[in-house]
Amino acid sequence: MTKIIEDNPTMREFLLDYLNLDERERIEEQFMVNPAFREKLLIAEECLIEEYLEDSLNETDLSQFKSVFFSSPQLREKLAFARALRARAKAEVTVDLVSQAAGTQRALHFSIRQALWIAAAVVIVILGTVWLIQRGSGNESAEERTRRLAIQTQLTELNSYSQAQPAELLSLVLAPVNTRGSGAPGISRSGDPVAEFWLIPASFQTINFKASIRRDGASAAFEISNLPLADRPEGRAVRLRIPVRLLDQGTYQIDLKSVRPNGDSAYAGEYRFQVVN
Repeated sequence: MTKIIEDNPTMREFLLDYLNLDERERIEEQFMVNPAFREKLLIAEECLIEEYLEDSLNETDLSQFKSVFFSSPQLREKLAFARALRARAKAEVTVDLVSQAAGTQRALHFSIRQALWIAAAVVIVILGTVWLIQRGSGNESAEERTRRLAIQTQLTELNSYSQAQPAELLSLVLAPVNTRGSGAPGISRSGDPVAEFWLIPASFQTINFKASIRRDGASAAFEISNLPLADRPEGRAVRLRIPVRLLDQGTYQIDLKSVRPNGDSAYAGEYRFQVVN
C-alpha cells in the first residue's frame, strides 16, 4: 500500500498539508470529480496512517502529521480506529501463536482476560462520551432548546425528498478534503436562500447517511438522518439542505456518518462552511 504514496508524492504532500493554495485546489477538484483519483487519495491516507502507527515517519513528516491529524476530531477518530484495528489484529495473531506453540489453558485464559480488559475500556469510553453529551445538553436553556427543536424540525422536513424545490437555492459541493487547509467556503444570509450542500462521502459502502451540524463554540448540534446517496453528473454525493436564515453568523462543521442496515455508523466525512452577512 505504501507504493501508492511513493508513486504519487503530491498526494503525500497534500495529506501532510505541504502544498500551496493553488496546488491544494487542484487536488480537491480532482477529488470531487474523479472517483478513481478519490479512491487513490483515500488509500494513500490509509498508508500514511499506517506509517505513523509503525513509527516510520521522519521527524519533519511526523510533526506535520500530528499538526494535521490531531487538529481534526474526525481525523483523530480515524486514527484511533486504525490503531484499534491494528491492536486487535496483533492480539489475534498472538492468541493463535500462543495456542499453537503452548496449547496451555493458562495462555488462553490470559488472552481472554486481555480481551475483556479491552472491551471494558471501550465501554468506559462510550459511557464517558454519552455523559459528556448529556452534560453539555443539560446546560442548554429552555429558550435555546425550544429554538433548537424548531430548527431541527424544519431541517428534517426540508431534507425529505417529498418536499418541493425551494424558491431560492444556493448549491455547493463539499469534499472531506475541504477541511485540510483550503479554507471554509462562505454563504450569505442576504435574501432567504436555502443552502443545498452536496457532500462527497469518504466511503461509499452504504447508501444511507446522517449528518450533524454544529457552529464552532456551540454545545448543541442539529442532526438529520436518512440522507440518501444520490447520483449526480459529477458523481455520487449526499444532499443536505439548510435554510441559511436559521443559522447565526459564524463557521460551521458538518460531520457525516454512514449508517449500515444493522444501525451501526461510521465516519464518512467532515466538512466546513461559513455563514456571513
